Amino acid sequence: GPYHALGVEMAKAYVAGGPAAGNPMMVPFDEKAEALHGDVSALSSAVDKFVDAQVAASANVLRNGTQTVEASQMFAVVPALIGLVAALLSFVMVSRIAALMRRLAAVTTKAASGDTSEGLPALDRDDEIGMLAKAVQTFRIKVEFADREREEHSIRANRDRSTAMTAMAEKVEGETGEAVGQVAGLVEQMS
Repeated sequence: GPYHALGVEMAKAYVAGGPAAGNPMMVPFDEKAEALHGDVSALSSAVDKFVDAQVAASANVLRNGTQTVEASQMFAVVPALIGLVAALLSFVMVSRIAALMRRLAAVTTKAASGDTSEGLPALDRDDEIGMLAKAVQTFRIKVEFADREREEHSIRANRDRSTAMTAMAEKVEGETGEAVGQVAGLVEQMS
């Protein structure tokens, strides 16, 4: 889905260029979240129109007298209940998705700064949110690997630098001792 592709691209950008490359991609990511919100709003609007149409149909039935009063009341109540349930379900879905997206964004931001201690939500989901969570998990693993590589490289460089400094000091000491010995030999010959 659209979230997975963008999440993978964003993770690659973070790995390749760090926060400077990955952070700008948060804007399209946020735009995708807004698009999802727009889709849910459209669904809610469609449900509202459906409810309005059902209420209007019920009103027509009452005006035309084609149904009994009890049937008309039932037709008015059922769409209202359906609309209420649909609106409630839409609100719950949007709230849950938005909370997961905020949590994934927070975990990604922490991972970009090197903190990979917090667990990722939604890894077990089979939808776009789950795919995004898996992409963030891959990103975190690569960040941890890069950190370990950097640390090992630093240790090797320090060890190599120390070895080179020791060898240089021994060489200078040896050459200095040799030069002092030659000067002493010349002084002795002169006396």
